[in-house]
Amino acid sequence: TVVEGWKYLRQVGFKLKFFHNAGTCSIISVKGRFGSIVFLDIMNWFVESLAKTGQRIGMPKLKIDFETCTDEYL
Repeated sequence: TVVEGWKYLRQVGFKLKFFHNAGTCSIISVKGRFGSIVFLDIMNWFVESLAKTGQRIGMPKLKIDFETCTDEYL
């Protein structure tokens, strides 16, 4: 859940920068020591891939190879 996730983010020093919740859309931005994370939940309002949604809003989906990346990189 969002509440459980927030608990762990706070434990490692993230602070809330922005929160928006309007029924079918939630946007949460948090900032940590080494950068920021933006969480976007559109509750499947748009039936499309995450990559397509990111492209549409100007935030392309990042690529990662979970088979070869290290825990430190993540």
